[in-house]
Amino acid sequence: EQQKLHLFSHHSFLVSKDSSFLYYDDFESRKSEQIFRGKGAFQSFKKGQNIYAQFVPHTFKSGTTYQVSVWMYNDKGYALNDWLRFIVEERNNEHQLIKSTTWFPEQSETINGNWSLVEGTFTLSDPKNSIYITSIGKDNAKEPLFADDLLIKESGMDVYKLISEEELFYNDHRVLMKH
Repeated sequence: EQQKLHLFSHHSFLVSKDSSFLYYDDFESRKSEQIFRGKGAFQSFKKGQNIYAQFVPHTFKSGTTYQVSVWMYNDKGYALNDWLRFIVEERNNEHQLIKSTTWFPEQSETINGNWSLVEGTFTLSDPKNSIYITSIGKDNAKEPLFADDLLIKESGMDVYKLISEEELFYNDHRVLMKH
């Protein structure tokens, strides 16, 4: 409430910087057996590559640091370990990999029930390149994979959304409020 006077409206969010980059996918249009928040989530299998989002050239600026985060379901055996990687890939016009930034979901420090928040930062080498938000698992992995609430924003920008009277969305974190 104290910050509200200094925030800008950006789609259904309030943000601390006007005209900064913000991307959010709650996967509401997808059916899933496990959902972190809302009515839908990304569901697939851990094996191989899963693409959560892809961006055309000139979506991101070089020299700018971006934060990416996604909630991943951690309740099944080996759900987030056994070589699972969460990756931001930068590819040129010929789809050749230029740079990848990798995180290990099993090392997530933010846990909410059966969900882990995987988060980190990345920068772009060349704005003419495409960006892919992916995960990669072993080809023989049989476990299901669930993800929800993918958020990408410029570093230094705070993102707020009142989910309910009891819950505030703050930079993809769930903040429970007392009344």
